[in-house]
Amino acid sequence: MKIREDMLSRAKAVDMVSYLSSLGYTLQKAGNCYKLKITQKFSGDLSSLTIFPDRKGWKRWSDGSSGHDTISFMQKVQGKSFQEAVSELCSGSPIAAAATSDRIQTPAEKKLVLPEVTDGKYSRAFAYLTQTRGISTDIVSFLMKSKQLYQDKSGNVVFVGTDENGTPKYAAFRSTAQDKQFRGECSGSDKRYGFCMNGTCDDTVYVFEAPIDAMSHATLVNEISGKPDAWKVHTRLSLGGTADTALEHYLQEHPNCRQVTLCLDHDEAGITAAKLIAQKLSPKGYTVRILPPKCKDYNEQLKAYSNPAGVMKR
Repeated sequence: MKIREDMLSRAKAVDMVSYLSSLGYTLQKAGNCYKLKITQKFSGDLSSLTIFPDRKGWKRWSDGSSGHDTISFMQKVQGKSFQEAVSELCSGSPIAAAATSDRIQTPAEKKLVLPEVTDGKYSRAFAYLTQTRGISTDIVSFLMKSKQLYQDKSGNVVFVGTDENGTPKYAAFRSTAQDKQFRGECSGSDKRYGFCMNGTCDDTVYVFEAPIDAMSHATLVNEISGKPDAWKVHTRLSLGGTADTALEHYLQEHPNCRQVTLCLDHDEAGITAAKLIAQKLSPKGYTVRILPPKCKDYNEQLKAYSNPAGVMKR
């Protein structure tokens, strides 16, 4: 997607206070700065975030990340690409609720709103994941049967994260249309519960930015090993970006897990986040390995491995 100058100007003009208000956060003045009002704090939330008086500069004190505009926040904290951030800010939809921010509940208080499931088969979502993305048909079928994946009535693929009781607490969606590439998180999503592919080995977890990368890594393991169920050994967790909220919660709930393999994207945001997470976990006794893909992300690596000529086999 090519970013025009007028689009970039509009995106840069969106201030952090308006953007975060549109996501459901309530903000309050703290001197000349702004802070988020979070009534039910949890490890990895945004309670350490400070927005500076210009309403654009920000710093997240818990991990040291910072930036000068909303675009940088969306890239470093939410894991969006530059193009995705600019496109979302230019669409107008995220800012529409800014005027009512004083009466919007924080995400911790909201109930997850899942998109309505499509009638019939999930043919568009299945084709997108297996043909466009090259993910194993067996893995996609397994995740659909376990209700971790489904297709909504708009034809988007929805990835669901659940709590320890199997109750949906988080959901992300991605367009399956080639001419309309967009993605996002569903209203009321709790970032502590990322999309997770549980394995039989309880002492290790592989960590990714996005569900598709986790599924791609699982497919690679199958293809390299030649075993159709090889992916079921290890757990794969998606953070829904680069913030480690979901990982912190996972480790709290799985005390036997002492080995963490960070498979974040091979770009500046992913590399920086992986180093920060490793610095945080290593002193706590975890064995941390950073294993970025050779390509930009693990889906690109899967496609390169499956067909070096560049034409998908599936």
